[in-house]
Amino acid sequence: MTTCIESMDFLILGRATFTGLDSCDLLVVASFSQNRAVERIALSKTKFDQIADATRNVRAFIESGSPSLKIGDFEDLGRSMYDLIFQGKIRELFSGATAASTFPLLPCEVTCEDSTLAGWPWEFLFNSSQPQFLCEEKHPISRNVLTLDRRVLPSNVQDKIRVLFALGVKQDDARITPREERQALEDVFQNFLADGSFELKFIELGAFDQIERQLDDNPCDILHFFGHAGYDTRKDEGYLQIDRSGKPLSLGAKLLGQMLHGRDISLVFLNACKTAVGSQTVGVARSSLAGGLHARGIPTVVGTQFSMPDNGAHFFSATFYNMLSTGKSVIESIHRARRAMNFSPDVNFFDWGIPVLYSSNPNGAVFAKPIAPRSEFDVEYESMSETAGLVSKLSMRSSNAPSPISIVTTALDSSREKAAVRVGLIDLDAKAGFLPALVEQANKAQNYYFFRVVYLPIPSGYTREIDGYTQTYVPSLASYLMKKREELAEDYLCCLTKNMIAGEEYWSFFASAQETGGAVSTVSTFDVRRYAEAAGTTFAKACLCLFLAMLLMGDDRWGLMPHERTYGCFFDLLMNRDDIVVGLKKMKFDHLACRHRIHDAKQLRSIDSLLALPNS
Repeated sequence: MTTCIESMDFLILGRATFTGLDSCDLLVVASFSQNRAVERIALSKTKFDQIADATRNVRAFIESGSPSLKIGDFEDLGRSMYDLIFQGKIRELFSGATAASTFPLLPCEVTCEDSTLAGWPWEFLFNSSQPQFLCEEKHPISRNVLTLDRRVLPSNVQDKIRVLFALGVKQDDARITPREERQALEDVFQNFLADGSFELKFIELGAFDQIERQLDDNPCDILHFFGHAGYDTRKDEGYLQIDRSGKPLSLGAKLLGQMLHGRDISLVFLNACKTAVGSQTVGVARSSLAGGLHARGIPTVVGTQFSMPDNGAHFFSATFYNMLSTGKSVIESIHRARRAMNFSPDVNFFDWGIPVLYSSNPNGAVFAKPIAPRSEFDVEYESMSETAGLVSKLSMRSSNAPSPISIVTTALDSSREKAAVRVGLIDLDAKAGFLPALVEQANKAQNYYFFRVVYLPIPSGYTREIDGYTQTYVPSLASYLMKKREELAEDYLCCLTKNMIAGEEYWSFFASAQETGGAVSTVSTFDVRRYAEAAGTTFAKACLCLFLAMLLMGDDRWGLMPHERTYGCFFDLLMNRDDIVVGLKKMKFDHLACRHRIHDAKQLRSIDSLLALPNS
């Protein structure tokens, strides 16, 4: 359920005008709980120009790579903004609020009267005394605009959540992979929401009035736009773009705001570049797509203040919706989504600061509560992500495009600490929905092994194409998974992939742990469903046998190695892959030459108990 999080609000009043003057006055009003601090701050023209120049350099660097900047340059910009606003009583209140807050997060909401200040990249506020970027740590940033047209998120959402996905590019556009974005949304909502609890509509735009016509007939709670956008300096206005053959069509911020005004939409997600860019002379409410929609009464708008990397955009949007659909607040969701961008294979050090959140109630929830039913092993998403430092599982559909899958995982259990061997099961891309139920059965049947399902963001580029077959190339994952095994404090990680396994000196294997010394193994489900059916057992039990084989082979006490002859044993080399059916039919570890090499009676009893699990 959603926690009521405290936040700290910063209202920056005054205009940054220097006609004939060396400085101007700003009034900063900070509020936290029942406390308020007010400081009148002198903004010198020198300081203003310094921050404005640094902001332009950051924008130019992100957009074009020139001038070349390093993280220290971003810290300097963030420090300048922080030191300007966090003065005197403001800093005292902020320090006191940070110390007093009992929540993991203390969001900061920033509202600027001046249009130029409103366009500063506040997400990069940097506290040099820590040192840290506020937004990356305890203080996620949200923005607000001064407007009388204000609506907050509804406290009670109807049973059905209505989502409209508006695609502004062709579905086969290879530059920004719209199919991956669509698949990501489908995966998120279909995995998290109960049957019939959501409605997801997709429209491929040929004209912008399609949005208006669609909303007339089918109102929505969430509008998600994916495509291109930009900022027209002649009109001082941001715009969305429909990319069609011939001349692209553009829709400015003002007209978009008029189309969506009064529609009772809770969230607009603008997954396109520069949708939060505004004018330095015209207010954010009139010039920025995101700010303009927020000023028109949309309670929550997500946009971007610079160009958004494609892979990072997928990671960001998927994690954001993952969090929202478990009932988490908007600010918690955006905070976790920023972190998820770091798992993109082509991540830049500044990517997390590109998204911008405009919200009149960042601590509110779009989904009032988790709608999907929870079983014993289907715990809240954030349990694992907070305790183990993980984000949502992001498996790869191809070598460069992530497909985020919503997660359920096992809760940490006191019996884990008592187990002789702790095993994390990772689904790389097999989409094995049986894992939580299998883990529950396995942990109840014995106590030598303790299994838990772990969902990791998986780096891209781990597959390769050989003779028309996709293989999971283990060396590309080995060092990453070994590091994660240590972070998770697991004795073993067993990974599941839909592809055959390949390595430096082998290919088309069912399983391998060659690159990790046995601590991390990878198991293929390729054709395993068919073999399980031929053997009269279940797919889950067949995968369990392969897991056990890799666990025993990785146990360096026994020195077990594969043998070429097929006995229906864990260690059959399976030169003829169809021979796996022999062992799956027996479902017993009775090859004495191998069994007698294991001198741990409790381990053997546990293996026998696992193999005796019912085929359910």
